[in-house]
Formats: sequence, C-alpha cells, structure tokens
Amino acid sequence: MILICQIRYRTAWKAGLLPPPTFKAPGGAYVSWGALAFLALVVVLIAFDEDNRISLYVFPVWAVLLVIGYQVLERRRPEALQGPAQDHVHAPSGS
Repeated sequence: MILICQIRYRTAWKAGLLPPPTFKAPGGAYVSWGALAFLALVVVLIAFDEDNRISLYVFPVWAVLLVIGYQVLERRRPEALQGPAQDHVHAPSGS
C-alpha cells in the first residue's frame, strides 16, 4: 500500500497537483515499481510451493475478517479510530 501511495503521490506531484515531497526516496518511482514486481514474484513463487500455497487461500479470508472487524469497531467505538484526543494535551508550564 505504501509503495502504491508513493507512486501516486509522485505522479500527482509531477502533474503539479501536490507540493514537492520533503523526502525524496532514492530511485523514485522506479524503485517502488521494482519492489512491487518483487512482491508479485514472491506471490507467484508461493503459488508454486505446495506447502506454502495454503497462505494464498487463507489470505482473502483473513482480509475479509480484518475489514469486518474494522467496521464493527467503527460502529461500536468510533472514538478508538480517531487517535488521541487533542484536548488532553497540555503545554508544559513554565513554573
């Protein structure tokens, strides 16, 4: 997900839609595309390995369970997804 976001950000930046990045990753989008290709290769190699192939079958189920869990949490405790409350942060006092 991070690699895809970086590629999209760099595309939008080059189109003038976003400000320039404060940290430019070495190799830019080429390295991100290379990393995505490597991850795809790993998935293909897992598919060829009979002992590890089960992980490809289980992953979609796991992803659906994570999405359902997130939605349940969002309905029951939306404040848990908001992050820390800003009104509890106090500046240190000088005295």
